[in-house]
Amino acid sequence: MLAARGSASLVPAHPAHTRGVHYQDRFVPARRPFSVAHLRTQFNPTGVIFPAVPHFGSCDCEDPCRVGRCHNSLIQLYCNVNCCPYSSNCGNGLVESTKVALARNVVTRQLAVVAQEFIAAGVILGEYLGEIEHVNASHAASPRHEGYLLVMTQRPETPSHPVRVVVNAQQIGGLMRFVNHSCAPVARFLEVVNGRRTTVVVATTHAFYEGDEITVDYEPDLWFVCRCGHANCCHRDIQDKQDP
Repeated sequence: MLAARGSASLVPAHPAHTRGVHYQDRFVPARRPFSVAHLRTQFNPTGVIFPAVPHFGSCDCEDPCRVGRCHNSLIQLYCNVNCCPYSSNCGNGLVESTKVALARNVVTRQLAVVAQEFIAAGVILGEYLGEIEHVNASHAASPRHEGYLLVMTQRPETPSHPVRVVVNAQQIGGLMRFVNHSCAPVARFLEVVNGRRTTVVVATTHAFYEGDEITVDYEPDLWFVCRCGHANCCHRDIQDKQDP
């Protein structure tokens, strides 16, 4: 339902996922920056209310749910205890994965989110958390993903004037805030809903292994110079330019 945000300061300079590379060979464990407060749920100080989207009973998955396979996921619903035989402890739930961690690339010194063990495709790794804010939605000032601002597709319920909702993770956020861009990503951003709760998650599109970096594609209209280093990089024509 949406694209994603990013930051030039977090863009890796080398391919983000090389199978068989051990965690300690390319990455070392990193501490969260003290300047970024840690969130465990969305911070909604203005009380933004999204339209209610009901679930339709249990998804009845015989195996633990996966994004793109679970009946809930196919209609962009995340699993919770009311509609999942696994009580949302599955690949389509919102619980942040313990299989990923914050790390620092030993070559570029950039922060990244890296797998600590094998992770299958179709698994939600966590929410993109931050402060929920309103932005102008007029045609003359169309909101755009930039920095740590992620523009959501879902509009708030009955706004008094045209607005869009953004998740601002500049100063507060969760682990998914540190996911970097790549032109050959292993995950994507998804906007999901259940009841009154609408949120953004990072979900894997490929299986990957210990030492692989979790990356997403921030789409063609980048606000930074892509330096993912992939052989099929879509932005090779701007590699010699400076970040704006």
